[in-house]
Amino acid sequence: MTEWTEGAADAIGSVLRIELVATEHGFNDMTPGPTIEVNAGETLIVRFVNQRSRPSCFCLAGLRCTVTPAGETGEYSFVLSEPGEFRYCICDDASCLYGVLRVL
Repeated sequence: MTEWTEGAADAIGSVLRIELVATEHGFNDMTPGPTIEVNAGETLIVRFVNQRSRPSCFCLAGLRCTVTPAGETGEYSFVLSEPGEFRYCICDDASCLYGVLRVL
């Protein structure tokens, strides 16, 4: 997981920007993916780099799933208001990789 600071900032509350690179074997060469921790009320912006050979659906459990074509990058924003432990994953027709999101 890589933090980056470019792009527009949210005027209300704080923003955490991370980059997740998905390969055939995991996120950022890790399986499961890295644990992401944010505070309730923060905005999480994920830059998802799909280095897999197939389109993959990036999902944040209970919030949204978005397909990113093979070899492309997508950027997704989530406002996380409820504390808890959640799962994020990438799935395609052949496999699913996951990691943990903790909202404190």
